[in-house]
Amino acid sequence: VAMGGDKAPAFKVMTWNILADGLNDDGFVVQYKGLQKRTPNQFDACKEKSEQTAECLETKKDIKDSEHQTKVDATTAEFIQDQETLKRLVVDRVIGNLTDILKKYGCKDAFKSILKLYGTISQEFVRSSAKEEFLEKEVKGTPGRIEKKVKNCGENKPLPEEVKKQSVKHVEALLHAARNLNDKWDLTELRQQANDILDWKSTALQEEGQGFTLDPKSRGSKILERILKEKPDILALQELDHYRLFQDQLAK
Repeated sequence: VAMGGDKAPAFKVMTWNILADGLNDDGFVVQYKGLQKRTPNQFDACKEKSEQTAECLETKKDIKDSEHQTKVDATTAEFIQDQETLKRLVVDRVIGNLTDILKKYGCKDAFKSILKLYGTISQEFVRSSAKEEFLEKEVKGTPGRIEKKVKNCGENKPLPEEVKKQSVKHVEALLHAARNLNDKWDLTELRQQANDILDWKSTALQEEGQGFTLDPKSRGSKILERILKEKPDILALQELDHYRLFQDQLAK
């Protein structure tokens, strides 16, 4: 931002949220860089249903063949916004429901194990090349995976059948929502792109060591490149966990 008036000399101010972990207004994600989305798609169709969006996302829908879709330019920011929508409407509801049912049966100790399994199944779905077959198989196999993951319900009590039944509904909701999101985006490719934008490729501790070499593809390198290009008069850096890196690089 260039500031100044007729009487005052202009000066340039730059501000960065250094971590920007998933922020959709991050400077590196709002620009179009070869990213595309499919349209029409089931995810946007559900979003148009307003108050019924969550129910729509969690329900199995007929997905049109890709030949009936058009690819249009998009930004990583929109992809991140859609992920946040899915988390807020589906994932958070599943977590809340799981918490309530485990509390009902005194199985709170099983929460982390079951939630971790949900995450594993969701990641496997994203990586799967045959997503339709994967969805059907995993929904049916959820009770078995739950039993292997959670041996008992505290004090050696067996895991209640209702918990297993609800877990099937949870996995079904999560995978149907992911399936609808995949109808808009190529999840396998786009998650990697989003991760690359936020990847430091080194820890703050590693950057403190002698002989540290900055990776030119890292997030820190990209931010530093922009700062040095713009040469602001005032620079404000938020959440600067990588202090030594910026201190050393900007001092050159």
